[in-house]
Amino acid sequence: IRLLDAAVPEDAATTRLLACAAPGLERVYPPNFEQYGLSKSDRIGPRSGHPTRMLVDRLTRVLGLGELDLYVHRAHSGAIEVEFADPLAIMVPAHVVSLSESQQAFLLGRVLVDVMRGVHAVDKLAPSAVGEILIAAMRTVDPTFGGGQARGEYLENLTKNLYRGLPRRARKPLEEAAAAYGPSPKPRLDDWLARVRKTSTRA
Repeated sequence: IRLLDAAVPEDAATTRLLACAAPGLERVYPPNFEQYGLSKSDRIGPRSGHPTRMLVDRLTRVLGLGELDLYVHRAHSGAIEVEFADPLAIMVPAHVVSLSESQQAFLLGRVLVDVMRGVHAVDKLAPSAVGEILIAAMRTVDPTFGGGQARGEYLENLTKNLYRGLPRRARKPLEEAAAAYGPSPKPRLDDWLARVRKTSTRA
């Protein structure tokens, strides 16, 4: 991944901070399977024999990932998304499973590389929401960060929920990442996002 990375040097602190915030996102954005017309029981398990599930399992082994849940839905025919569940849920539109294995591997691989890097929030959230997560993560160590932002009360609640959602072992890494992010040069969010997507596409 380092060889394929499209990042520029000032991207590093942003990528690290978002990855360290990722374990707390389930509390901020609880999984909503109903919006896909599904329930938790619609999960496609590893023993199902489903070809796409078998492909996901192969890819997760290649990328060194742990357990992931897989769902196939008909809510839209857009991109593969994630839901911040435990374990993380990969939400695959039904049209994807009709593609060739190599095409499925490409589309799934882009998301799973993001999961491996801890930046899978980009596969769920709008860029503005990703920016809010970065501000909330910073506010865990510097409550005044982003003080000029609108919706101050919303960001305060977001910060509290993000920190409460973090496993205890994940709190110190977040605090260290935030301490590094504060004084570091910061890329434009849209530019950083484009480079994140380029990296996962290359991979």
